[in-house]
Amino acid sequence: MVATAPWLKVVSVRDAQQVASFRLQLDQGESEAIVLHQELWADLLLIDELKGRRIAAEAGIPTTGLLGVLLKAKQQGLLHSLKEELNFLARLTTFHCSETLAERILREAGE
Repeated sequence: MVATAPWLKVVSVRDAQQVASFRLQLDQGESEAIVLHQELWADLLLIDELKGRRIAAEAGIPTTGLLGVLLKAKQQGLLHSLKEELNFLARLTTFHCSETLAERILREAGE
């Protein structure tokens, strides 16, 4: 289970006021993710929600989403088939992406 992975560190956001300002446009998770990115001086923000990505981009924060992570894993030889992973996500989770986006990512992955 990911929650107990030894490489995972849970960190709380310090600036609740900044989170509250983002909450005017985003949900709690996206708001905290953006603020935590700023507090930690992180290199990249993992966020899928389009509105959250737009607001992060406006703040100069580089982002990627789950598909970007999976594409990078495929390119680095960590995944055998990106298409299988997308099918798994579609069957067993609530993750959704457009057919156009899926086709573009699969093309980039050489599948």
